[in-house]
Formats: sequence, C-alpha cells, structure tokens
Amino acid sequence: MAPGTITPFQAVMTIFSTMMIVAGACTLNCYLERDVDLLMRRTAQRPLPTRRLSPRYALILGILLLVIFTPLIALFSNYLTALLGLIASVVYVLLYTPLKRKTTLSLFVGAIPGAIPPLMGWTAVTNSIDPMGMVLFGILFFWQLPHFLAISVYSLDEYKAAGLKVLPAVTSLFHTQCKIAFYIFFLLIVSLLPMYLYKISWIYFIGALVLGMGFLLYSLWGFRFNEEPVVRLWAKKLFWSSLIYLPSVLGLMLIYKG
Repeated sequence: MAPGTITPFQAVMTIFSTMMIVAGACTLNCYLERDVDLLMRRTAQRPLPTRRLSPRYALILGILLLVIFTPLIALFSNYLTALLGLIASVVYVLLYTPLKRKTTLSLFVGAIPGAIPPLMGWTAVTNSIDPMGMVLFGILFFWQLPHFLAISVYSLDEYKAAGLKVLPAVTSLFHTQCKIAFYIFFLLIVSLLPMYLYKISWIYFIGALVLGMGFLLYSLWGFRFNEEPVVRLWAKKLFWSSLIYLPSVLGLMLIYKG
C-alpha cells in the first residue's frame, strides 16, 4: 500500500523481524501470566502452565528476541519502524499485561500494540507516519475492540475465574453488546477513509461498505437475544465473522489500491 520502493530482501527481513518482535512480546506476556493462564481452559495447555517449558527459558527467550530483532529492523528498514516495534513491545508487556487484572481500559491499551505492525509496514517503506498509515493503524485498532469483546463474552466464566477485568465481567452483557456495535460503527467509518486519502478504486469503497454494514448489522442482531447462553453463542459467531471481515477488507484494499 505504501508509496515508494523497498527491495524484496528488505521486505522479507522487515516482516520476519516484526514477527520475531511480536513473538518476543508474546513470550514475555506468557511468562508474566503463567499463573493466570493455568486458570483458563483456553490457555491452560500452554507450555508454561503445563510446565513443558521452564519459565526462566521463556524469560530469556523473550528478552533475546526483542534485543536482537529490534535493531535488525532499524538495519533493514529505518529507525522509525524499529521505534514503533519497541513501543509496541513495551506497551504490550509492561502496560497491557498488568492492566488486564486491574481495569477494563486494558482493552484499549492492548489494541495499540496490536494495531502497530501494519503501520510499521507503512513506515518501512516511507520512513514517515502519514494519514494513510494511520488509517491502517485505525482499522486494526477498532477491529480488535469488538473482536476481543466477543471473546470475553463467550469465555466470560474463564475470565472471571482468572480475575481479569473484562467488560462483561464488570458491567452487563447488554452494555458490552452496545460497545461492540459502537466500535464496529467506527471501524466502518475508518475503513472507508482510503477512498478519500489514497488512490484507491471505488470498488474497494463499495466492498468495504458492504462488509462493514454486514458486520455492523450482525452486531445489532445480537440485541434480539436476552438469554445469556444465546448471547454467548451469538458472540462466538461474531468472533468468527470478525476473522472473515479483516482479511477481506485488507485484501480488497490491496487488490484495488489503484
């Protein structure tokens, strides 16, 4: 998407280094949350809770991945991209991970590092943070909010058992449904901005509009249900629909970028 050129070797090394930074941050997250992971069925079989892996080994591995591959991004792309990778790692490990046990605002904090990698792809080519790069960041940011809230609804019992402060655990399912629809609406708006900020075909605009409206309407469909088991089933389907929506929108963007 980004205007400019980058060699295939630079592209591969930047993508690989970004993957390794994400892996390092996730490893440190698993190290810090190994006690919490043991309390949740969806995470109880991870290597640290099951003691298939030494916590000390995971700590060293996570730190080494960050220490080695953050400078490599600076080497193969630029310092701005490396700085974004470092910011994403610090926010994810040192802010998001501990905040999950204290406040529901961790949802927004965690969405920041989750949305930075596409912006890193943009800056790797342009060496600048432009409006279109921020749109890519915005799409990933607003997509993560309903995506995770859907998980927290259908896995609510597990989050309560682990003592994590997710929205449906401290408010209500109805309030969470309202937030989901609200965030999907903003996701729809942001996804349409490339038509105005970038040389992109109107076909993308129509496709993003149809996908966004479908995602939004399905979130509104959930208000028909009052029984908690049915709402949880709806949330699980919404989660799967989010996994269809995101690559579809980004795929259209790549195909019809002009």
